[in-house]
Amino acid sequence: MQETRPSAEPLFDAPQNAFELGPGLLEALTRFRWLVVSAGAGAAIVVFGLSSLQTASYDVEATMLLSDPRTSAVFDPSSSSISDRSRYVRNQADFVESGAVAARAAEIDGGETSVAEIRDSVTAVPARDLDLITIRVSGPTAEGAADLANAVGNAYQQLVSERVQQTASDAIAELVSSKAELEIRVDSLEAALQPDPGNGGIRAERDSVVAQLFILDTSISQIDLDMALYGSGVEYFEVDDIPTSPASPRPLRNGAAAAVIGLLAAAVFAWWRTESDPLAERRHDPAPILGAPLIGEIPDFAAAGAKGPVPVILEPDSMAAEAYHFLASSVAMALERIGGSIVMITSASAGDGKTVTSLNLAAAASGNGKRVLVVDGDERARGLTRMGGDDSLPGLADLVHNKDLTLLDCLVRWRVADGKFITVLPSGQRSSAAGSGHTTAYGSVMDEIKAAAGFVVIDSPPILAAAESIDLAAHADGVVLVVEQGTSLVALADVRSRLDMARTPLLGYVFNRATRRALDEKYAYGYGYGRT
Repeated sequence: MQETRPSAEPLFDAPQNAFELGPGLLEALTRFRWLVVSAGAGAAIVVFGLSSLQTASYDVEATMLLSDPRTSAVFDPSSSSISDRSRYVRNQADFVESGAVAARAAEIDGGETSVAEIRDSVTAVPARDLDLITIRVSGPTAEGAADLANAVGNAYQQLVSERVQQTASDAIAELVSSKAELEIRVDSLEAALQPDPGNGGIRAERDSVVAQLFILDTSISQIDLDMALYGSGVEYFEVDDIPTSPASPRPLRNGAAAAVIGLLAAAVFAWWRTESDPLAERRHDPAPILGAPLIGEIPDFAAAGAKGPVPVILEPDSMAAEAYHFLASSVAMALERIGGSIVMITSASAGDGKTVTSLNLAAAASGNGKRVLVVDGDERARGLTRMGGDDSLPGLADLVHNKDLTLLDCLVRWRVADGKFITVLPSGQRSSAAGSGHTTAYGSVMDEIKAAAGFVVIDSPPILAAAESIDLAAHADGVVLVVEQGTSLVALADVRSRLDMARTPLLGYVFNRATRRALDEKYAYGYGYGRT
């Protein structure tokens, strides 16, 4: 048998750039959908909870429109801080935030808030093009923040008013002092005119001094008037409406933002993870990695409406049963092409559905009139044997180690349908050590199995999980790999390397448990999901 086994050359070459095209974001999100959803929900819940535990803070704004100091005699219009209006408004905003205003505001507020707390909670923002200052105050309650904003505004006005009064008083005092000196001078000149009333020089000097006195009186009156009109230097001051909700924290907003950030972070991770370990999400994804064709695609039983593990037997008219019949025809043609009769069914890892595939493949082939034998070569899991309901029967392992047993002593017949049966060789009771597949006894048993049936299906261990699968492959004419949707393409590349060591050709792969999305419906087989 070893001399007639065909070459293990792949049926077609895998492209060199098999891993160059990364998966799309949608595929990554689909693969890690629960992680993405959990990350978004978890971030939202945590941030919402933390935000809810924080102390509430309310923001209140007050608007203050300043008077133009250039129109008042109280101030020197030539001063640079007065002539530059934007600079003047900035200076007044700084004064609003000063310790002096905070101290006066604390007094107005009744001492409930300290000067340091007021300075920390008050911000004054000057307008760029208007004589306007916006005062923002934060506090633990809306009413408290509004009261503090009102206190700060009143404190500013009081201090400015006091400063204006002091400036005006200083200016008037200086003018009164000058006026007193001029009045003394007038009295002196009047006295000089009494003996010489016609003295024109003295009279002219007296008139000049009297004119200066008039100017001083006018200036004093103007300062008094300007002081009264300018007052606090504020045209109007108004506190905005009291807020009904805190400015911070905002649990809903923060939770929503955290959810978005969590979703984005999880999406990036999902994309990176999928990029580094792409999956077989569509039926043709494994082909370039394995260098073998797709020879069958089995729909997910639940999606296809199949209720049992063996739809070929239990539901012969189902879509799943039709899929297995197609697979049986494909495998038969592949074996015929290479002149073989033994096919080994394996998978990359446990749970991919190789045992169910082996049994349904055999049932479908038996229904086509072939003399079929199914061999449970997975001595560890013994899944095929357990399906028969009695795992105490002698089988393959016993044949290899007990020369007194014959193949007929170990074969079991399973009824497929009325008048139709499947012949099964259980795994046996003795577990052969790894490497026994190379023994003469094992080869003799396999030759006997080949002679007993025209179509032999061997359910082998997962190729990446057990070394025995390589031993079994050495006695098979071809290998069919069961690829569950979502299998790692990196793992499939490892499978390809293992099979190359066995020198047994990979006939093709079965895309198993495929969803509607994975089966390209445009090119799907006759059992497509559109059928009712």
